[in-house]
Amino acid sequence: MRAAWGIDYFVSPDAEGQGHSIALAKAWMQGADVALALGLAETSYLICKRLGFSDLGFVPFYQAILDPGAIAGKRYGKLAGRLAAPLIVAMRVSRAVAQAFRPAHQGPPVDVREAGDIGADYDALWETARTGYAACVRRDAGYVRWRYRETPHKQYAIVESRRRGVLTGFAVTRHEDYKGLRLGWIVDLFTAAGDGDSRDALLTTVMQRFEHAGVARVQVLCTSRPLVESLKRHGFFEGEAKGHLCARSNGIPFPAFTDAGHWHVVFGDGDWDR
Repeated sequence: MRAAWGIDYFVSPDAEGQGHSIALAKAWMQGADVALALGLAETSYLICKRLGFSDLGFVPFYQAILDPGAIAGKRYGKLAGRLAAPLIVAMRVSRAVAQAFRPAHQGPPVDVREAGDIGADYDALWETARTGYAACVRRDAGYVRWRYRETPHKQYAIVESRRRGVLTGFAVTRHEDYKGLRLGWIVDLFTAAGDGDSRDALLTTVMQRFEHAGVARVQVLCTSRPLVESLKRHGFFEGEAKGHLCARSNGIPFPAFTDAGHWHVVFGDGDWDR
Protein backbone atom coordinates (compact mmCIF):
# COMPACT_ATOMS: atom_id res chain seq x y z
CA MET A 1 0.00 0.00 0.00
CA ARG A 2 1.14 3.57 -0.62
CA ALA A 3 1.88 5.09 2.75
CA ALA A 4 3.53 8.28 4.00
CA TRP A 5 5.10 9.29 7.29
CA GLY A 6 4.08 12.75 8.43
CA ILE A 7 7.43 14.40 9.22
CA ASP A 8 6.77 18.10 9.86
CA TYR A 9 4.59 21.08 9.08
CA PHE A 10 4.98 24.77 9.76
CA VAL A 11 2.50 27.62 9.83
CA SER A 12 3.55 31.26 9.99
CA PRO A 13 2.89 32.73 13.45
CA ASP A 14 0.65 35.45 12.01
CA ALA A 15 -1.52 32.76 10.34
CA GLU A 16 -2.03 30.50 13.35
CA GLY A 17 -5.55 29.64 14.40
CA GLN A 18 -6.96 30.01 10.87
CA GLY A 19 -7.19 26.31 10.01
CA HIS A 20 -3.99 26.05 7.96
CA SER A 21 -2.63 23.16 10.05
CA ILE A 22 -5.79 21.14 9.44
CA ALA A 23 -5.72 21.96 5.72
CA LEU A 24 -2.08 20.86 5.40
CA ALA A 25 -2.77 17.60 7.23
CA LYS A 26 -5.79 16.85 5.05
CA ALA A 27 -3.80 17.47 1.87
CA TRP A 28 -1.10 15.09 3.09
CA MET A 29 -3.62 12.39 4.06
CA GLN A 30 -5.35 12.51 0.69
CA GLY A 31 -2.07 11.81 -1.14
CA ALA A 32 -1.53 8.30 0.23
CA ASP A 33 -3.45 5.13 1.07
CA VAL A 34 -2.25 5.22 4.67
CA ALA A 35 -0.99 8.20 6.66
CA LEU A 36 1.43 7.44 9.51
CA ALA A 37 2.64 9.64 12.34
CA LEU A 38 5.33 8.79 14.87
CA GLY A 39 6.60 10.62 17.96
CA LEU A 40 4.10 13.46 17.72
CA ALA A 41 4.19 16.74 19.58
CA GLU A 42 1.04 17.32 21.63
CA THR A 43 -0.48 19.81 19.16
CA SER A 44 0.14 17.46 16.22
CA TYR A 45 -1.30 14.54 18.17
CA LEU A 46 -4.51 16.49 18.81
CA ILE A 47 -4.81 17.34 15.12
CA CYS A 48 -4.39 13.68 14.16
CA LYS A 49 -7.04 12.60 16.66
CA ARG A 50 -9.40 15.25 15.31
CA LEU A 51 -8.86 13.92 11.78
CA GLY A 52 -9.74 10.34 12.70
CA PHE A 53 -6.33 8.77 13.18
CA SER A 54 -6.15 5.55 15.19
CA ASP A 55 -3.87 5.81 18.22
CA LEU A 56 -1.82 2.61 18.46
CA GLY A 57 -0.27 3.74 21.72
CA PHE A 58 3.30 4.57 22.61
CA VAL A 59 6.12 2.76 20.81
CA PRO A 60 7.80 0.67 23.56
CA PHE A 61 11.29 1.73 24.66
CA TYR A 62 13.81 -0.88 25.83
CA GLN A 63 17.31 -0.51 27.22
CA ALA A 64 20.19 -2.69 28.39
CA ILE A 65 22.96 -1.55 30.74
CA LEU A 66 26.47 -2.59 29.73
CA ASP A 67 28.45 -0.33 32.09
CA PRO A 68 26.63 0.26 35.42
CA GLY A 69 29.63 2.19 36.74
CA ALA A 70 29.41 4.76 33.97
CA ILE A 71 25.64 5.12 34.44
CA ALA A 72 25.88 5.49 38.21
CA GLY A 73 28.87 7.84 37.96
CA LYS A 74 27.02 10.09 35.54
CA ARG A 75 23.92 10.25 37.68
CA TYR A 76 25.28 10.12 41.23
CA GLY A 77 28.99 10.96 41.04
CA LYS A 78 32.37 9.22 40.75
CA LEU A 79 32.13 7.33 44.06
CA ALA A 80 28.85 5.71 43.03
CA GLY A 81 30.44 4.82 39.71
CA ARG A 82 33.34 3.04 41.37
CA LEU A 83 30.99 1.12 43.67
CA ALA A 84 28.83 0.01 40.72
CA ALA A 85 31.72 -0.98 38.45
CA PRO A 86 31.94 -4.63 39.72
CA LEU A 87 28.40 -5.17 38.45
CA ILE A 88 29.79 -5.26 34.90
CA VAL A 89 31.34 -8.68 35.50
CA ALA A 90 28.16 -10.01 37.11
CA MET A 91 26.02 -8.78 34.24
CA ARG A 92 28.32 -10.32 31.62
CA VAL A 93 28.24 -13.64 33.44
CA SER A 94 24.45 -13.45 33.64
CA ARG A 95 24.16 -12.84 29.88
CA ALA A 96 26.57 -15.67 29.15
CA VAL A 97 24.53 -18.06 31.32
CA ALA A 98 21.29 -16.97 29.67
CA GLN A 99 22.82 -17.53 26.25
CA ALA A 100 24.09 -20.97 27.22
CA PHE A 101 20.62 -22.06 28.34
CA ARG A 102 18.70 -20.77 25.34
CA PRO A 103 16.83 -23.43 23.39
CA ALA A 104 19.01 -25.19 20.81
CA HIS A 105 18.78 -24.06 17.20
CA GLN A 106 15.86 -25.64 15.42
CA GLY A 107 17.70 -25.73 12.09
CA PRO A 108 21.08 -25.01 10.49
CA PRO A 109 23.29 -22.57 12.45
CA VAL A 110 23.14 -18.86 11.75
CA ASP A 111 26.26 -16.92 10.82
CA VAL A 112 26.56 -13.16 11.35
CA ARG A 113 28.91 -11.04 9.28
CA GLU A 114 29.51 -7.47 8.21
CA ALA A 115 27.07 -6.49 5.49
CA GLY A 116 28.56 -6.23 2.02
CA ASP A 117 26.63 -5.03 -1.00
CA ILE A 118 22.96 -4.39 -0.33
CA GLY A 119 21.59 -6.29 -3.29
CA ALA A 120 19.01 -8.76 -4.56
CA ASP A 121 19.12 -10.97 -1.45
CA TYR A 122 17.64 -8.07 0.54
CA ASP A 123 14.75 -7.97 -1.93
CA ALA A 124 14.27 -11.72 -1.42
CA LEU A 125 14.36 -11.37 2.38
CA TRP A 126 11.74 -8.64 2.22
CA GLU A 127 9.40 -10.70 0.06
CA THR A 128 9.57 -13.71 2.38
CA ALA A 129 9.61 -11.90 5.75
CA ARG A 130 7.07 -9.14 5.20
CA THR A 131 4.07 -11.45 5.36
CA GLY A 132 4.71 -12.09 9.07
CA TYR A 133 3.86 -8.49 10.01
CA ALA A 134 0.53 -6.70 9.84
CA ALA A 135 2.33 -3.50 8.84
CA CYS A 136 5.95 -2.69 8.03
CA VAL A 137 7.76 -0.08 5.96
CA ARG A 138 9.21 -1.72 2.84
CA ARG A 139 12.70 -2.98 3.62
CA ASP A 140 13.99 -4.04 0.24
CA ALA A 141 17.51 -3.37 -1.07
CA GLY A 142 16.67 0.09 -2.40
CA TYR A 143 15.26 1.22 0.93
CA VAL A 144 18.07 -0.22 3.08
CA ARG A 145 20.73 1.38 0.86
CA TRP A 146 18.99 4.75 0.85
CA ARG A 147 18.12 4.78 4.54
CA TYR A 148 21.30 3.40 6.11
CA ARG A 149 24.13 3.46 3.56
CA GLU A 150 23.57 6.72 1.71
CA THR A 151 22.23 8.91 4.49
CA PRO A 152 24.44 12.03 4.78
CA HIS A 153 23.96 12.92 8.45
CA LYS A 154 24.48 9.62 10.35
CA GLN A 155 26.96 6.78 10.10
CA TYR A 156 25.49 3.31 10.62
CA ALA A 157 26.97 -0.14 10.99
CA ILE A 158 25.07 -3.01 9.33
CA VAL A 159 25.53 -6.69 10.10
CA GLU A 160 23.56 -9.47 8.46
CA SER A 161 22.60 -13.02 9.44
CA ARG A 162 22.80 -15.91 7.01
CA ARG A 163 21.76 -19.53 7.16
CA ARG A 164 23.64 -21.70 4.64
CA GLY A 165 24.54 -18.52 2.81
CA VAL A 166 20.94 -17.27 2.53
CA LEU A 167 20.21 -13.86 4.07
CA THR A 168 17.84 -14.19 7.05
CA GLY A 169 18.05 -10.76 8.64
CA PHE A 170 20.05 -7.62 9.33
CA ALA A 171 20.72 -5.23 12.21
CA VAL A 172 21.57 -1.53 11.95
CA THR A 173 23.38 0.17 14.82
CA ARG A 174 25.27 3.30 15.79
CA HIS A 175 26.75 4.74 18.97
CA GLU A 176 27.62 8.24 20.09
CA ASP A 177 28.67 10.31 23.08
CA TYR A 178 25.70 12.00 24.71
CA LYS A 179 26.29 14.32 27.67
CA GLY A 180 29.39 12.42 28.70
CA LEU A 181 27.89 8.95 28.27
CA ARG A 182 28.45 6.51 25.42
CA LEU A 183 25.04 5.43 24.13
CA GLY A 184 24.30 2.72 21.58
CA TRP A 185 21.22 2.47 19.39
CA ILE A 186 19.83 -0.58 17.65
CA VAL A 187 18.21 1.48 14.92
CA ASP A 188 16.68 -1.48 13.10
CA LEU A 189 16.68 -5.26 13.38
CA PHE A 190 14.67 -7.10 10.76
CA THR A 191 14.07 -10.83 10.34
CA ALA A 192 11.07 -13.02 9.63
CA ALA A 193 8.76 -12.79 12.63
CA GLY A 194 9.22 -16.47 13.46
CA ASP A 195 13.01 -16.55 13.08
CA GLY A 196 14.15 -16.22 16.69
CA ASP A 197 17.51 -17.85 15.93
CA SER A 198 18.49 -15.08 13.53
CA ARG A 199 17.37 -12.35 15.96
CA ASP A 200 19.39 -13.97 18.78
CA ALA A 201 22.47 -14.28 16.58
CA LEU A 202 22.22 -10.64 15.47
CA LEU A 203 21.66 -9.38 19.01
CA THR A 204 24.61 -11.39 20.35
CA THR A 205 26.91 -9.83 17.75
CA VAL A 206 25.75 -6.23 18.13
CA MET A 207 25.90 -6.39 21.94
CA GLN A 208 29.47 -7.69 21.78
CA ARG A 209 30.36 -4.84 19.44
CA PHE A 210 28.79 -2.30 21.77
CA GLU A 211 30.82 -3.68 24.68
CA HIS A 212 34.05 -3.38 22.68
CA ALA A 213 33.12 0.22 21.79
CA GLY A 214 32.70 1.16 25.47
CA VAL A 215 28.93 1.72 25.21
CA ALA A 216 27.32 2.19 28.62
CA ARG A 217 23.67 1.77 27.63
CA VAL A 218 21.99 0.28 24.56
CA GLN A 219 18.56 1.57 23.52
CA VAL A 220 15.84 0.25 21.23
CA LEU A 221 12.44 1.48 20.15
CA CYS A 222 10.23 -1.19 18.60
CA THR A 223 6.67 -2.42 18.40
CA SER A 224 7.19 -6.01 17.19
CA ARG A 225 6.25 -8.50 19.90
CA PRO A 226 8.68 -11.20 18.65
CA LEU A 227 11.55 -8.69 18.67
CA VAL A 228 10.60 -7.55 22.18
CA GLU A 229 10.78 -11.14 23.43
CA SER A 230 14.23 -11.53 21.87
CA LEU A 231 15.40 -8.30 23.49
CA LYS A 232 14.30 -9.51 26.90
CA ARG A 233 16.35 -12.68 26.47
CA HIS A 234 19.39 -10.47 25.96
CA GLY A 235 18.94 -8.46 29.13
CA PHE A 236 16.80 -5.57 27.92
CA PHE A 237 14.15 -4.08 30.18
CA GLU A 238 11.35 -1.66 29.43
CA GLY A 239 11.80 2.07 30.02
CA GLU A 240 9.54 5.07 29.68
CA ALA A 241 7.93 5.27 26.25
CA LYS A 242 7.13 8.72 24.89
CA GLY A 243 6.38 8.45 21.17
CA HIS A 244 2.83 7.94 19.90
CA LEU A 245 2.21 5.84 16.82
CA CYS A 246 -0.88 6.95 14.91
CA ALA A 247 -2.26 5.84 11.57
CA ARG A 248 -5.20 6.61 9.29
CA SER A 249 -6.45 4.79 6.23
CA ASN A 250 -7.66 6.91 3.34
CA GLY A 251 -10.89 4.99 2.74
CA ILE A 252 -9.26 1.53 2.63
CA PRO A 253 -10.17 -1.08 5.28
CA PHE A 254 -7.03 -1.77 7.31
CA PRO A 255 -7.56 -4.13 10.29
CA ALA A 256 -3.89 -3.82 11.35
CA PHE A 257 -4.78 -0.64 13.23
CA THR A 258 -5.90 -2.62 16.27
CA ASP A 259 -2.62 -4.05 17.61
CA ALA A 260 0.82 -2.48 17.14
CA GLY A 261 2.47 -5.65 18.47
CA HIS A 262 2.03 -7.11 14.98
CA TRP A 263 3.73 -4.10 13.38
CA HIS A 264 7.46 -3.74 12.78
CA VAL A 265 8.21 -0.12 13.66
CA VAL A 266 11.64 0.83 15.00
CA PHE A 267 13.80 3.86 15.77
CA GLY A 268 14.89 4.07 12.13
CA ASP A 269 11.34 4.66 10.90
CA GLY A 270 9.78 8.07 10.61
CA ASP A 271 12.19 10.90 11.38
CA TRP A 272 13.21 10.03 14.95
CA ASP A 273 16.85 9.33 14.13
CA ARG A 274 17.83 12.61 12.55
